[in-house]
Amino acid sequence: MSKLVLYTGQSQTRFRDDLLAKIEKGDGEINSGEYVRIIYDKSAAEEGALPEQMFEKKQAWEFTLRRDESCDRVMKDLLFYAIANDKGECTVQQYMQWLAWGAKESIPLEAKVKCYSFGEKDFRAQVDNSK
Repeated sequence: MSKLVLYTGQSQTRFRDDLLAKIEKGDGEINSGEYVRIIYDKSAAEEGALPEQMFEKKQAWEFTLRRDESCDRVMKDLLFYAIANDKGECTVQQYMQWLAWGAKESIPLEAKVKCYSFGEKDFRAQVDNSK
């Protein structure tokens, strides 16, 4: 099982949250130090929002993830998008919002980011057994 820490949160759509995480402990399929995109998919019947503590405190979370190659992206395309005005001039906007501990992270903008998805019962805060 991989261990990861969230670095960004995205503005929510009704049924989906889009997140960027960094792997702290790999599992063979995902290597330590890699970034992954994880998408929280919920059906119309599911009302479960992700817990606020996921975005307020840096801690490890455990996820049961399903690989989804259709949403793999290059890092810069995941983090930013361009908007053109009437004159054809473009400005770059930030798509995802950095969490407090992710803002200082040096991100490889040309890296390919693998995508995974999870559902409402597929995550939990990792228990710290070091105490």
